[in-house]
Amino acid sequence: MSAPSSDPSAPPPRLFPVPGRLFFFETLPLDNPAPAAIEDAVLLAVESHAPLPTEQIAYGWRADAARKTIFYYAAVREQLRQCANGVYDTAGHVVPDFMLAPKCEPGVRKILVTEHALTAVRFTGDSLFPEEILSCELPAGDSNDLRRRAEIGFETFREKLTGAIDENFLFWNGASAGNGKKTINVEWRAKDGKIETAVIPENAVWHADVRERRRLEQMRRTRRQTGIARKILFAGIFLFLVAAILLGGVLNRGRLVKEEAARIALREKEVESIASKNELVVKLDQMVAGQVPFFDALATLNHYRTTVAPGILFTRAVVDDNRQIQINGTCNEIAQANDYVDKLKASGFFKQVTMPQINTAGGRTTFMLKVTVGNLGVSRTTPLPDAVNAAAQTDPDDTGAPANAPLPPQ
Repeated sequence: MSAPSSDPSAPPPRLFPVPGRLFFFETLPLDNPAPAAIEDAVLLAVESHAPLPTEQIAYGWRADAARKTIFYYAAVREQLRQCANGVYDTAGHVVPDFMLAPKCEPGVRKILVTEHALTAVRFTGDSLFPEEILSCELPAGDSNDLRRRAEIGFETFREKLTGAIDENFLFWNGASAGNGKKTINVEWRAKDGKIETAVIPENAVWHADVRERRRLEQMRRTRRQTGIARKILFAGIFLFLVAAILLGGVLNRGRLVKEEAARIALREKEVESIASKNELVVKLDQMVAGQVPFFDALATLNHYRTTVAPGILFTRAVVDDNRQIQINGTCNEIAQANDYVDKLKASGFFKQVTMPQINTAGGRTTFMLKVTVGNLGVSRTTPLPDAVNAAAQTDPDDTGAPANAPLPPQ
């Protein structure tokens, strides 16, 4: 059996199962089978139940047209990242383990074992998704000793699994593309070594993926474009080879084939770069459209550094998905860092500015602080009015700083 690898040098998996124990799940009536309508209905339901902002919630779904039912689930995204062995952003798909279970006879419970969890599922009738899901965390240990850990974990919630027997254990074995690449084959290995396979439509796997929806759509579009480019490339090469063989004759065929094989190897890298280039273009388009305000925020932070606390130097800036920026830097003395934070708070450009974490060692003072981006107002390319210069010089105890003053120039 194979467990998900945490080796950073290993290629990202086609599909990574995250523990079902982390999810809340529920059903909805299927009124409109259009994917966009289903997505809207699921998002509305998640917003009504989620205790956190939806930006921090990961969710997915699968629709059963025959039963006119939508099965949806949600979890805190950061918890999923912690269980994803570092492949949350690079895996082909990230899906809850209970959505990958192979079909079994009605009423028969299967116990799915992955590196982090043990999840029992049971189907009723011909439903596409389990009617019963019970999950628990596996004891910590070596992934190579998964069977022993599963047996220990099974004992912790045996009372909840009335009628279940350990022969129904299924250990995660990986996933592969199905015939015609329109399906994904998910493999589970029983204790006796027999392989059970769940064949899931690729479209259903995309909807079941719990990562951010806009990012998933971009990934899907990129893969489609890459696939089309590959087909065009290889179709052109094939036609060229046919023409070369017809024109060159039998004596020249071997030489031409070798030359074209070398050309294929060279062009392969160009095709593989399409995905990364497309993602860059999308990101640049977002920047032009003003959807990425963090560069404006960094320009504002730098403006106050140079005008208010010139002794401060930035060494690192990290931006996350929640409009928060972490700044690491150095300063000549602790008072400079505290004064810098006071000016940022008084500027009105940031919803929150944390107290800096300051460390002095070897005659060198370093600090780390976090700011949450607020309403930046206008583009950083707007000329700086006197109002912002005045705000930069405002005393931190003064409450008269403008809340939405325009940004300084870059």
